[in-house]
Amino acid sequence: MKRLTSMLGREPSREYEYQCLACSEHFVTDEAHMARVSCPGCGSADVRSVAAEH
Repeated sequence: MKRLTSMLGREPSREYEYQCLACSEHFVTDEAHMARVSCPGCGSADVRSVAAEH
């Protein structure tokens, strides 16, 4: 990780996938803390983490 940081000048960003429990929208964000995540579609904070299928 230190090598990547020194090469890029910053840490590589990670993506986290969530599903809104209110409207079922799936979305991706760089925010890891579910308490700070809200659905971009309906604004609900009632979301769950979804395992990325990569």
